[in-house]
Amino acid sequence: MEASTVHDPQRTPAGPRLSPVRRGWRTVVQFEREWLVAGPSLFAALALALLLYNHVQRQVSDLAFWIGLALIGTVFVWLLQNNHRQSRLDPVTGLANRLLLQHDLKTVLSPAGARHTLVVVELDGLSAYRDRLGFEAGDELLRRFARGLAEVVGQLGGRAYRMEGGQFGALLPSGERPSGEIVMAILASAEVDEEGIDRPHGEVTLPDSAQDADTALRVALERLASHRQRQRRSAKRQAHDALVAVLSSCRPELAEHLRAVAFRAISVGRLLGLSQGQLDDVVCAAKLQNIGMLTIPDSILDKPTELSAAEAELVRRHSDAGARVIAAAPALHSVAALVRASCEHFDGTGYPDGIAGEAIPLGSRIVAVCVAYTALTAPRPHRPPRSPEEALAALRQCAGAQFDPDVVEALAEDVADEVGDPLVRV
Repeated sequence: MEASTVHDPQRTPAGPRLSPVRRGWRTVVQFEREWLVAGPSLFAALALALLLYNHVQRQVSDLAFWIGLALIGTVFVWLLQNNHRQSRLDPVTGLANRLLLQHDLKTVLSPAGARHTLVVVELDGLSAYRDRLGFEAGDELLRRFARGLAEVVGQLGGRAYRMEGGQFGALLPSGERPSGEIVMAILASAEVDEEGIDRPHGEVTLPDSAQDADTALRVALERLASHRQRQRRSAKRQAHDALVAVLSSCRPELAEHLRAVAFRAISVGRLLGLSQGQLDDVVCAAKLQNIGMLTIPDSILDKPTELSAAEAELVRRHSDAGARVIAAAPALHSVAALVRASCEHFDGTGYPDGIAGEAIPLGSRIVAVCVAYTALTAPRPHRPPRSPEEALAALRQCAGAQFDPDVVEALAEDVADEVGDPLVRV
């Protein structure tokens, strides 16, 4: 029996972590901003001290002293104002930043004046884009989008902002114009013709839907997150359906088996507390686990005699090949990770990465057990189907080696509920 588990190399502990390079960059930026204030202050103090000393020593006349003092004060004030302005501009795109957006929202809402619309747009997929092409390409994408956004928002009498990362904002007077029309105008004009980049958005009408700046931003970001999730689900479903159609047309005999595995995986996943998103990934992985077999010639798959070492190695690589096929659809990246590790074993003797225990994602461990159970309880040309009790006994013999014991027992609980036999749990 083969385990069907997945290692996700992109998985990280909860909470964002900055790389050493990004931490260093933030430190440099923070130092530069502090120096923009400390530097002028230091030199102004030195110039003032020198001027006062010379004036006390009667080396500078009263007229020259007051002219010099006024000049120092003027330059110092100008430097502080320039620093204040720069602190409210995004250094990559030149747009106003989130700090200025919050200030403008407070201005619009206190006291509540004309009707405005706040739109938040995100370049979803920016991180993956940077991973593929580098930070310079990512910054150029941000600047290109910022130019288009600033142009259309400016034409509508508003201002564009870069909030953080790939998130942009637009605040503009809307009058009697519906917010949906404003969003359509922004998205139509600020195009991004790049593969893997979506533009989910959230909008809020002011002061109708929010009476303060914090609430306005929170509502807009909540709607952005909701729209992003809907887009990802839609893209994932379309990519999944296309791949399942290809697999079904090439290997129609697998269709019923894969449906049974997916059905069982849902039940076991719920017993083990998976979220809805995790269950979706498990179902997709269950249905696409064998897509890598399409890269193996039929002469090998249908060979009646024992495979050669080279042929066996080609078969062993099917999970990696399947993961690469699935990963071609960015929306299925997490599913590809599950399929890649579909042949890993709980004790680390599987392949392709030889990972073990909880290093194998739970969703993959669930698929592995459900695949084995479904195969054991289905009829085969060389043997009759095993009963649920016999299949579970076989799985328990492999628990701790090939399979996760907790997943095996969760399957036993699900089967016991299905057949009404409490002894199956034992």
